[in-house]
Amino acid sequence: MRVFFESIRDIYGELLHTAFFVALFWTAVTILAFVGRRLVLFLSAPTRTSDNDRTRDTTCQTSSDSRVSGSTALESPSFLSSISGRFRFSPPMVLALFDALATMELCACSLECWPIRAVAGHHGLLAAIGMNTIRGATFTCMDAYGNPTNPWYRFLVGQSDFTWVAITWILQLLGAHAALQLAEIWWSLRPTVQHAARHQLALTLRQTPSPELPPVSAPIQSDLQVSPLFGFIVEAFGSCVEFYLAFICSCVIGWWNRRRAFPEPPSVATSCADSLTGEVENIPQSRIQFIGSFILRLCINLTITSKCLGLTGNYINPANAFIQSYGVGGVSTQTHLLVYWLGPFFGVWLAVQLQHWTVKFLEPSSLQVDSDCLFSETSSPSKQPPLNGKPCSPSTPSPDSVQYDSFCSSASIDVGPSGTSVSQRRWSKP
Repeated sequence: MRVFFESIRDIYGELLHTAFFVALFWTAVTILAFVGRRLVLFLSAPTRTSDNDRTRDTTCQTSSDSRVSGSTALESPSFLSSISGRFRFSPPMVLALFDALATMELCACSLECWPIRAVAGHHGLLAAIGMNTIRGATFTCMDAYGNPTNPWYRFLVGQSDFTWVAITWILQLLGAHAALQLAEIWWSLRPTVQHAARHQLALTLRQTPSPELPPVSAPIQSDLQVSPLFGFIVEAFGSCVEFYLAFICSCVIGWWNRRRAFPEPPSVATSCADSLTGEVENIPQSRIQFIGSFILRLCINLTITSKCLGLTGNYINPANAFIQSYGVGGVSTQTHLLVYWLGPFFGVWLAVQLQHWTVKFLEPSSLQVDSDCLFSETSSPSKQPPLNGKPCSPSTPSPDSVQYDSFCSSASIDVGPSGTSVSQRRWSKP
């Protein structure tokens, strides 16, 4: 019995030790991404020309959901002021840079989930993925979620052209590469035995193993343990479910809120159509509704991840899959592109089609939704209110200003269990 209790103590002591250093790395990466976003926001702000432009345009009472126009005053050194006066990012470039920063943040934290798996097993990995999901849902900014499927979604719904999609993908791959470099630097410090093992594995994959560390004993296997076609279906299914679930939850909650607010409530099909066109945000969701929807989808996505983790890794994030599985285990480039890139992209396309078909199926005769106008107000599958649960009044920006979230910490978003995410942001309309 004494030996049993000592083994339990050793196991949980090692787990807490590893979890502490994982949380420390997550915190450092999150702060780094936050500072990067603040710098991008500063460089995207127009030059101030009057004292009126020096006032902060806050549309909500709490700092966790404040929004500022492009004319927001940001106190900064004169050196940065001179830079911002000469060089300014356009709104599409701001979004692309945010996507790159979010990709770096998400991929780095995702790489750090594996030391938890080494000490806590499969269920420990799922718990780490869930915690990373919550972390991402708290610190994501604008319509950038660290997943190349989101720019693809914006393209499918007419919110972006393919040129900016390609630019965003390139920046996201650079962000993913930066995440891998950060993780390898952290592993090289060897804070735990698990981190040292990950460092040796990274060196072995580069064919430069360290003689100071134990060699990698187990054979290096690919995450793809099924045929390429079946792997394509698995990744497509995960992406489709994630996007479509957000849409369905928005439809149901929007219909319920309207049913309580109006004497003659609209049909579910009308609520779904409003979700597509952005009108559902006129009746904001409560905090309880958002949290309940978030937890429901998180549980469903974690269940899918649990079942599919041993098949493909269930990345449903091309950038994350690129730095973790490309070239590992003898998988060819064509197979990798088919499973981890074309699979999620096809899943997002299918989710968009299902959203259209759902509206037509629920009320095909009396409800006509112009396909060219769908998603005209949002680049997200659905919308939800800020985390504080309070409606925000519209702001009045200057004609040449662009509204951004001042702290980028109020995004009501749903990030999938493998690091992907579905937008749930509510924007104030000019």
